[in-house]
Amino acid sequence: MTFSTGSTISTTGPAPHLIALPQLEPGPLPTPSAVDEHLARTEQARQAQLDALPVDPCSVVTAAHRRTVVRILEQVRTARLRVREGSYGLCAGCSTAIEPDVLVGQPWLVTCAGCSR
Repeated sequence: MTFSTGSTISTTGPAPHLIALPQLEPGPLPTPSAVDEHLARTEQARQAQLDALPVDPCSVVTAAHRRTVVRILEQVRTARLRVREGSYGLCAGCSTAIEPDVLVGQPWLVTCAGCSR
C-alpha cells in the first residue's frame, strides 16, 4: 500500500486554497507506524483546513462545514491514539474488526458499520 501526500491546490472562488487530503491507496493495510504517519498527515491537513475556514456564526453552511471538519479531526486524533494503544482497526463498540476496505477510505473510523448506525 502506498500513500499520496497532501498538497495545496489553488483555485478561484470562495475557497482560494483547498487542502488536498492524503489518501491511502487500495491494498492491504500498512504497518501501524505507517498508518500513524498517514493519520498524522491527515491531522495536519484537516487542521489546516479548519484554520482556513471562515468563522461566520450567521452562515448555517459555514457552521456545518466547521462542525464536520472538527468531528473528523477529533476522529483522526482518536484513531492515532488507538494505533499507539494497539487497538486500531477494532471497533470501539463491539471489538470486531473494521473492514480493511472501509479503513482505506476513512482510516480514522473507530466503529464498524453496525455500531455506527
